[in-house]
Amino acid sequence: MSYRPQQVILNFHGIGTPTATVPEAEKPYWIGEGDFHKLVSDVARQAREMNLHLLLTFDDGNKSDIEIAAPLLKDLDLPGIFFPCTGRLAHAGYLDAEDLRTLAADGFGIGSHGVDHLPWARLGREELKAEIAGSKATLDQILPAPVDIAALPFGSYRQAVLGALWRAGYKQVFTSDPGFSRPGHWFQRRFSWHEGVDFDLERLTKTHSRLKSRLIGEAKKLLKSMR
Repeated sequence: MSYRPQQVILNFHGIGTPTATVPEAEKPYWIGEGDFHKLVSDVARQAREMNLHLLLTFDDGNKSDIEIAAPLLKDLDLPGIFFPCTGRLAHAGYLDAEDLRTLAADGFGIGSHGVDHLPWARLGREELKAEIAGSKATLDQILPAPVDIAALPFGSYRQAVLGALWRAGYKQVFTSDPGFSRPGHWFQRRFSWHEGVDFDLERLTKTHSRLKSRLIGEAKKLLKSMR
């Protein structure tokens, strides 16, 4: 039986021109506003033609989430999830608590991306707890409903990370592992945009639907989960 993907998740970070507060390492993950509008419009059309469920996610909590991304998603009737770092909330160039409440009221999902944008696989037990449970506690105080989804900073995970997420009450984890996912599953793969990436859905579907590609992806996940 051939594999047919059900859902494609495309992940973005900042949109527009990075501000002075954006770390240098994050700037290649910023996309120009005009390019973002064209890319999302094209991908939305492709997804409809291919009968794929399209979900867009946004990491880090940049102000462009509410100023640029959310208005376009509403215009195109697309679902979106925003994953802010709670340690950046209300800082210059980043979302604040009222922004998060507005996004949630508009029907968008809100999840955790940790506190200080650290690679979780490198953290000790107490640091990991502070990032995972601490960020959830902050978001739970801001939003009307408990937060139960998280996106892995830098796509970094191992067995201890996934265990800590489960114990903290997260029902889904969004990774940077490329590939397709089924809606509602615990482990959600995403295609992340950065300079030089092509988000042509026909090409991605052809490449990542192959049995070899899927087996390699699952093997990499297993290895990281066992560390």
